[in-house]
Amino acid sequence: MKLRTGLLAFAAVVASAAVFAQEPVVGKAANDAMNGGAFERYEFSETWRPVETVIDGDLGFQRGTFTVIATPKEGGGNRLDRLEVNGSFLRIYQRQANGEWRMTRDMFNSSTPLTATLSTGQ
Repeated sequence: MKLRTGLLAFAAVVASAAVFAQEPVVGKAANDAMNGGAFERYEFSETWRPVETVIDGDLGFQRGTFTVIATPKEGGGNRLDRLEVNGSFLRIYQRQANGEWRMTRDMFNSSTPLTATLSTGQ
């Protein structure tokens, strides 16, 4: 089935995310805490390339590849100069009562071993 516009335009809260090298992150507050410190310290360039999208009723999934580049901001107290990660992702979406699509699960992994991690201040 073709990708529907709703999946492209979603602005949702991830209910649960499986992140490499750590336990799953569950809930908006935990997701915000994980990302907040990193966004304070780094500029991000992200490219997400879907290669398959399937919709069945009110559920859909999308898998693909990604590249994320994190570059330190000035004075951010960073441990590294620059980090580039290439990998794969799998996302699960659920159609809401109002017709909007929300991402409910997000899982991604690095295609190569990580040699560094971002400082998130936690």
